Amino acid sequence: MLMLEPKDILEAALALEPTERAQLAKEILDSLDEPVTVEPELAADIQRRIHEIESGAVKAIPWAEVKARIASRRRAR
Repeated sequence: MLMLEPKDILEAALALEPTERAQLAKEILDSLDEPVTVEPELAADIQRRIHEIESGAVKAIPWAEVKARIASRRRAR
């Protein structure tokens, strides 16, 4: 059986299309024996943010734009 190092698996996963990476991440999380738990305060914050977006109180920023802003700030340092 061929054994891959985690770094090799990660490199291959990062080469996938975004939807394929999301599906892979979901399947990996689903494979965990124990459910992933979220602290009540974090769960409340997540629900609040979802409500803000769904109600139109805030506007989501596309991930590509967020990445570009982060890169720009890093270059400015």
